[in-house]
Amino acid sequence: MLKNPRASFRPPTQNHLSLAITIIVSWLITITAFDKFLSHIAEEFRENFAYQNQAEIAASDIFRLSQKLNIVSQNSLISCLKAQRAGHVFYEKSPSCKSTTLSRQISIGGETEESIFLQVRFSYPKTTNYMILAILFLEAAFLGLVFQKWWQYRFRKNAIELAKQMAHDIRSPLTALSVLSERLSKQSPQEAQLLESASKQIHSLATGMLDFERKHKISHSTPAQISKPMPMEPTISSKELKEFCATLIQRKYLEFNDRQNIKLNLYWHLSENAKLNLNISAFEAIISNLINNSFEATESGFITFTVERSNDQIIFEIRDSGKGMSAEVMAKLGERGFSHDKPHGNGLAISHAKELIKSWGGKFTVHSQPRFGTTVKISLATF
Repeated sequence: MLKNPRASFRPPTQNHLSLAITIIVSWLITITAFDKFLSHIAEEFRENFAYQNQAEIAASDIFRLSQKLNIVSQNSLISCLKAQRAGHVFYEKSPSCKSTTLSRQISIGGETEESIFLQVRFSYPKTTNYMILAILFLEAAFLGLVFQKWWQYRFRKNAIELAKQMAHDIRSPLTALSVLSERLSKQSPQEAQLLESASKQIHSLATGMLDFERKHKISHSTPAQISKPMPMEPTISSKELKEFCATLIQRKYLEFNDRQNIKLNLYWHLSENAKLNLNISAFEAIISNLINNSFEATESGFITFTVERSNDQIIFEIRDSGKGMSAEVMAKLGERGFSHDKPHGNGLAISHAKELIKSWGGKFTVHSQPRFGTTVKISLATF
């Protein structure tokens, strides 16, 4: 049985809650750091001012203290400074000493009613407050990006584990299909051949998924390792490639034998010495899907599959005389999730094909016009 993918992947609501808590904790750490710095400045001022001016304070020398207070009040961190003796204010920098989020107030003197009493409040200027807000915003953005990448990594890791489980579980019904194919071969050889060919393709894809998981060791991989392309199989010769293409076309003949108004032809123009590094199972799925697309888009006419060489490239061309696609559709073609004229399409085949061909160092191009059909070209380097 397939495992529930949510068993190892937390619901989005829990992830959002974790992100919110992390951001709040980060903000508290940042604000605490700025608050500690301000407290240190305030305490240092208290000690230095009381020590350096103890004679003036003891003698209640208002004139000398006012001169010194006028100098220290230039400090940009001092937002409020008030000095008084016997309840009368003799020096004041700010009329109000309101408390703010990041501020510290200290008092100096005031042992008796007749002694000097100073109130000094330290706070950050507006430019520094704006800088703190910017830091908090950047922290939230950075943590959001980190969480997003981590969730993608966790989800992709889980998806590959799910694919591994699917590949394992799918082998049981494949065994039943093989037995059915053997029994059917005596009564209807063509249908049996089609069934056997499809079973082999599914078996090959399932084996490929398991091999991919084993080689990359997903449970201990980094996100960069997970993003590596699927390992390619050994070199494919021109002869093997020709047999593969002929078998695929024959299978499509059987699969669409009720579409007699459409001619499907294979044109082979490749020398015997051409070779490719290719994952043949994945490539078969790509070509098969492209031919299926041509049949779905063509009511009557032709579909051609041409294989030829151009310099150091092997060109695989699938051309049809179908209804074609508009420029608007072509602009979105290949985007994940975009499907054209397919009510139950998931929009993954073309995007997956382009990604695989690119990972093999090739090119995937599509040309189409309404009422003039569609041409798909895949170019892969040969040696």
